[in-house]
Amino acid sequence: KATWSELNEYAENYVPPLNSKNGARDHLILNLLLNNYTESEGVKYFVLLRVLEYSSLQLWKNKKTPPDDGNNYIWLDKSKLYIQHSKTTGGVKRVKGITIPQVKNKMYALSPSIKESIELFVKSNKLKNGDSIFDMTQGVFSKTLIKLLKSFGPKMNSTILRKIFENREVEDLNANQKKEMNRNLDHTAGIADVYYKKV
Repeated sequence: KATWSELNEYAENYVPPLNSKNGARDHLILNLLLNNYTESEGVKYFVLLRVLEYSSLQLWKNKKTPPDDGNNYIWLDKSKLYIQHSKTTGGVKRVKGITIPQVKNKMYALSPSIKESIELFVKSNKLKNGDSIFDMTQGVFSKTLIKLLKSFGPKMNSTILRKIFENREVEDLNANQKKEMNRNLDHTAGIADVYYKKV
């Protein structure tokens, strides 16, 4: 069974097949999912979102905030993922019969190495502001991820990656560190315990 560190290393050192037409794209996909993190006081806070967010990313190169249009952006100027379309943004949610508005957007960090890879990808593919980064549907993105990680198992999807992450061995974290860890995975500690952690 794959460990989180093995997946990190695989993504970082991924070498596409010689006949690959999408090697740079595939390397970017793997590292965006598996090696995008910020570090504070020795703790790595990985950003691990869902296929929904990654497959729909568009390029935003302006200094001004991306438009309030419900789309997801890679905001290069601020080194951020600017998410407006996910399971936890926009619209409302219902908790015990009570309707609660959800936040309109969330932001997550881009590591310097990921930003550099994106800039090279954008340049080589001549992407313009507002263009789709990967130009892939959610279904195609999921199949691509499974194919790229097939050596680790036949169905290594984003949900399984979250489970591997949640069940990795880590040093004890304080309450604030745990909260920040879960914020970067866009779920709560309760969700992690119920859906991702071993029981």
